[in-house]
Amino acid sequence: MRKQLLIVFVGLLLSPSASGQSPQVRPVVHVQADLSEHWFLPVWSVTNVRGKLPDNTNLFAGLGYRQGAWWVEVMVQRQWGTSRNEWMPDIRVQARPSSKLSVFGEWAYPISQKAHYNMVIVDYHISSRWGVGVETENLHRPGKDLLG
Repeated sequence: MRKQLLIVFVGLLLSPSASGQSPQVRPVVHVQADLSEHWFLPVWSVTNVRGKLPDNTNLFAGLGYRQGAWWVEVMVQRQWGTSRNEWMPDIRVQARPSSKLSVFGEWAYPISQKAHYNMVIVDYHISSRWGVGVETENLHRPGKDLLG
């Protein structure tokens, strides 16, 4: 119980560091239609409703492969936004290296701009009811990249 309370306390301490970020709600739908034992057709629909940034809607479709405790999806993404609409390649990977650890990564490359997007999520399951994780979502543009 002490360990679980410590995790909640640390989580609450870290929350104020996220208050400088733009508020965001992200409805997500993810479907994988099997083609065979390992191959599948992935489809994602993601809408970003953001407080201080332009909203956008994204539709992804492509080809996926799964093996044991991991999968990879290579897709084409269409993004409709208030400032621009664009196509881009998108790659998503998820793996469970152990029963307690889960890792997700996404990389996208907007065709209309010199930039790339990535998102990484790492979750560690402490027990069947508790877990802790970290997430980073970044859009890298030409010039100096800064942390914080």
